[in-house]
Amino acid sequence: MQRWWFLEENAEGKDPSSSTSQKSEASAKKPKQSTAAGGDRPYTFRVLVTYELLKDETVAITGSCDALGNWDPEQCVQLRPENGGDSTIWRLETELPRDASVKYRYLICSVDPTSGNVHVRRFETHIVPRQVPIDLAEEEANGSKEKVQPKIDTLGDIDGNIKLDKGWLTTETIMQFKFFDNPFSVKERIKNRLLYVKITTMNLRINAESQNLSALLEESLSNDTRENGTESTTTYSFTEVTSLHNPNACYEQQSQFGCPYHKDDFLIFNVTVAEPENVAYLVDLYTYSSKSKEDEPPYHLGYHYILPNFLKKSEGILELPVTCASKHRPLGMMRIEYLKVTPLLPSRCTLERSYIRYWNKRWTGLDVGHRGSGTSFKASDGNVIRENTIASLKNAVAHGADMVEFDVQLSKDLVPVIYHDFDIYVSLKRKTTLETNDMLELPMRELTLEQLRNLKVYHVVEGRNREAKFFDEDLEEHQPFPQLAEALDQIDPHCGFNIEIKWSQKLKDGRMESDLNFDSNLYVDCILRVVLEKAANRRIVFSCFDADICTMLRLKQNLYPVMFLTLGVTSRYPSYHDPRCNSIEMAVRNAYATELLGIVAHTEDLLRDQTQVNLATERGLIIFCWGDDNNCKDTIKHLKSLGIHAIIYDKMDIYSDKAVKESVFLVGARDSQAALLQQINIENRYEHTNQHEFLNDKDVRLSLDKYDENEDSRENAITTTIEQGGHQFDLLIFTQRWPITACYEWRETGKDHICGLPTPSTVWTIHGIWPTKLNTIGPAFCNKSAIFDVSQLTPIEPQLEEHWVNVEKNKPDDSLWEHEWLKHGTCAAEAVEQLNTESKYFGQGLSWLEQHSVGDAFARNGDIKPGFNYSLTTLNKALYDYYGKNVAIECFFDRKTHQQFLNEVRICFDKQLQPVDCDGIVGLERIELPNSRIGTVISNCNAGKPIFYPDAVPSQDQEKEDGVMNETIYEIFDGKTDVEVILV
Repeated sequence: MQRWWFLEENAEGKDPSSSTSQKSEASAKKPKQSTAAGGDRPYTFRVLVTYELLKDETVAITGSCDALGNWDPEQCVQLRPENGGDSTIWRLETELPRDASVKYRYLICSVDPTSGNVHVRRFETHIVPRQVPIDLAEEEANGSKEKVQPKIDTLGDIDGNIKLDKGWLTTETIMQFKFFDNPFSVKERIKNRLLYVKITTMNLRINAESQNLSALLEESLSNDTRENGTESTTTYSFTEVTSLHNPNACYEQQSQFGCPYHKDDFLIFNVTVAEPENVAYLVDLYTYSSKSKEDEPPYHLGYHYILPNFLKKSEGILELPVTCASKHRPLGMMRIEYLKVTPLLPSRCTLERSYIRYWNKRWTGLDVGHRGSGTSFKASDGNVIRENTIASLKNAVAHGADMVEFDVQLSKDLVPVIYHDFDIYVSLKRKTTLETNDMLELPMRELTLEQLRNLKVYHVVEGRNREAKFFDEDLEEHQPFPQLAEALDQIDPHCGFNIEIKWSQKLKDGRMESDLNFDSNLYVDCILRVVLEKAANRRIVFSCFDADICTMLRLKQNLYPVMFLTLGVTSRYPSYHDPRCNSIEMAVRNAYATELLGIVAHTEDLLRDQTQVNLATERGLIIFCWGDDNNCKDTIKHLKSLGIHAIIYDKMDIYSDKAVKESVFLVGARDSQAALLQQINIENRYEHTNQHEFLNDKDVRLSLDKYDENEDSRENAITTTIEQGGHQFDLLIFTQRWPITACYEWRETGKDHICGLPTPSTVWTIHGIWPTKLNTIGPAFCNKSAIFDVSQLTPIEPQLEEHWVNVEKNKPDDSLWEHEWLKHGTCAAEAVEQLNTESKYFGQGLSWLEQHSVGDAFARNGDIKPGFNYSLTTLNKALYDYYGKNVAIECFFDRKTHQQFLNEVRICFDKQLQPVDCDGIVGLERIELPNSRIGTVISNCNAGKPIFYPDAVPSQDQEKEDGVMNETIYEIFDGKTDVEVILV
């Protein structure tokens, strides 16, 4: 099943090279045996491929079971074209576990015919992957054995959301060749002609059947009438090129006569090879004759061979002669800058998920702490914390930073540490005062981590001024040079990291910022290994001023997004040699072509021309901004109004205007909790596990992290169970909540949470009207272009403020109304005319509260009052007797006291707004009622424990009670008294 069909052909002798056949046979993959306890089921995958596949490319699938390779790229399974090789429909018939749903993705990959290694060319990157639901035994249920024609997916497209991104390096290498700064110096007669550049790979592997090396290099493979390469010299490779002269630059296959180089252009070739040590590169130049006809092709002007021994370093500059193609004489010179990107080994990335270009559209105007709590050596006041320390990072988090930005570089012993400057000062003498000759300036890279920690080290500013600024370094968290691993371990995991990779660049005047002696591949690999090992579910964005480092970060992993830091047009800092960093326009083109998440622009440049924001956003790129100009409340507010996604600034405690000092990612995780618990209940139905015990604190945290990692915390909070259902629904769930419990729940789920109760507080209020499909969840956010207009609610706003209350203090009531309308109301509006406007939707809620108040139900049937414990049986009987329908009862579980509190009651209506039973809704289960004449109830409450109906919010210092108590609850049925003794 996992045997690659074109390798099988080689193994069967269809390839004339016996050695290749043997290698292909060795690289063929054996199918794994299924370990599903419930057996397997046949399943057919079919996918429409609208992309043009290149030679050696094929379509494959990977997924969450053995049969699909468990997300391992090396174990992905190839599909075959239907009805021959020209079909656009690809197919795989396989067997999947019968008792489990299977998630899967499609990809375009290639297989190295020599080693059999799989290389991911492009892959689907939707946050929620495709899913095959649990088998429902359709043939048996229908009493028919007719085979159902499988549905056809579209490669890269899930419900109109197209995401098919470039892959990452698994075992292959990318050689990048850059032509910029007018790199050609040729004879006068042709210097003004437009030159076309083409790069062709050549196989230098020598075997018994190949030519000798000298003969191979003597033959120019390019001419003006035929394609490059022969069977003996071509190699397994892919060559793509882009020109940043094009505003919509993207990598494409080069044409027969190459890509034109315009004046001041920036031409980039990416050549993917499996064995870089055995590959040479032929650079051909073409141009048109001054007397050429309109349909006449360009002629071959010159060429040069680049041998692999020229490319041993990770980066470099080649000054090469151009040899005349006809006379084989020197024609001029060309300058090529190259970059070699090698894979991160061993590979830690899978196809399970990728955030490489993911950004929730609700994440705008984020507050990012610059070097933690700000630059400490520019500040004029003394009330600062040393920059880039654990203390500085924690202080920013405590004051509401959504992310913290800091600089990472390597010590001499290759440990990633957090520090900004390339150089440091070391004290030579133990004196209380610093004199001119007491300080030695050293590159930070020349000291090991132990030396950095043990020596008396000063910042460059301290060294030059001979004045120490900080005296709290005896405190561990204030120590300079914290390890990146320590920050990942010690900083609140809900705070995102913007990790800037420090790398020395060449300036426009030819000087280097610093003489780094690290290999760039080794440098990036050391940092990535720590992040991939330690980051867990933290939101991370990499950034760097060096475009080549950004390219490496993008190609070496597929998990974390990368942003290109730009200097822009400025007089404050010297310009770089690489023009991609010197303007927002070039930065945007490079980021778009390289498939980065976006750019980090210099605010000085943005304020000079605000329309440049559109250069990024119109191409779907995310834009952050940095600079001293950001250290102003008015500027921060203005930048947020421009739609900047994140602003990096100093002193979060002074400039942040957040009312609640929390990261947006923490808020998002909390908002996802209800949907997560519903999904857990759905999944547990098939595992027959106990639904009635609440998850402990650790379980909830881990589950929320997992959920937040896989799904958008707001828009994708509805799980994949509704993906196939569209916007259809069966019921409307009218949810009333007890504000005292809601207030307590809000307070207990966050240390800084403050709740606000309505007046009076002992009345049931409205939570929402939720369209729901039976046996699943949702739909939700049915109209993503909808805008909440609170002015429509003006006539009923006083009633809403009293009865549709937001218990989260410091948040306006209309924030809850906006959420309910956008998430639920937009779906109800599509199918129910009586709910198709905001005023109708919220007005219906008020009407239902008046007609179907839970407080009235409790008062008229059982005299149930706040301040007492009741059994689930008692509560359910009172509600059923009043409404005449099965309702749902939801509890909140207090982990400190092990009590359960009455929280919500849900009443169901059909689309004609008539009451119906809530049977068939999920998230709450139909459970047995012990020792009761009423058999079952829809609830998440524990039927074996009392439910407290609180009359006041418990105090914060309430402690867990030790021991076990018996509580006797009396219930009266038909004039008889039943007694239940419940363990508390």
